[in-house]
Amino acid sequence: MVIALSCYAYREGDVWEAICTDLDIATYAPSFDLVKESLMTCIELHLESLKSMSGSDQRRRISRRVPWWLRVKLATLVRLRWVLGKSQHSRTFTIHLHHPFDSAETLRREGPTIA
Repeated sequence: MVIALSCYAYREGDVWEAICTDLDIATYAPSFDLVKESLMTCIELHLESLKSMSGSDQRRRISRRVPWWLRVKLATLVRLRWVLGKSQHSRTFTIHLHHPFDSAETLRREGPTIA
């Protein structure tokens, strides 16, 4: 099964910050390419760490999204920078991962179980 994770990256001074809003994981690096790669690594390590947890802990951790107000703030930041002509300082992107969830229906109904 392939899962799609929503991510935002934005530049503050000389540093790029990135956050995966679906898993509430964030990181920073000196360039967009490096911050995207770093976020991918953080996500993979997070998902790998879930394998050692019980099913209920896995479901609780995998469904931990950022608060709604932070999603609104990030979306507004990206749009505002686009309007102001500073779109090169913020980006949205999606990370697609192959993940061993039982099935899409089980994921919706019960949450993931990671083998």
